[in-house]
Amino acid sequence: MNQMAVARNLIGAPRKLRLLTRAIVGHSVDEAQQLLQLMPQHAAPTIRKALMTAVHNLKIDQQQQVIAIEVNEGMKLKRLQVVMRGGSRPFFKARSHLRFTFGAGVSQSGAKIRRRRSAAAVA
Repeated sequence: MNQMAVARNLIGAPRKLRLLTRAIVGHSVDEAQQLLQLMPQHAAPTIRKALMTAVHNLKIDQQQQVIAIEVNEGMKLKRLQVVMRGGSRPFFKARSHLRFTFGAGVSQSGAKIRRRRSAAAVA
């Protein structure tokens, strides 16, 4: 049985968060947490905190797998930046929504989840 959790309005652009979430899909919760601790990207602690919050709220075992993570665009914070001659221009700070799906290692399509091999493991 798959369980789902949602984290809304996380700081960070969806494109940058997707780069990190692709690396942890298919791993157990414990392995995903360790991977996120070692990643140098700015959004890694945010995703790790959201993952652990989802695990504790759903009371999930650490050995369950992260079947899927869906990253969607959240609300944008509108800001102004001062430019020359007393003017200003708008810019937007991106936010994201994450939807975690946890399960026993089988994706929604029924196929077993395969992990990606790292370049060092292949060579």
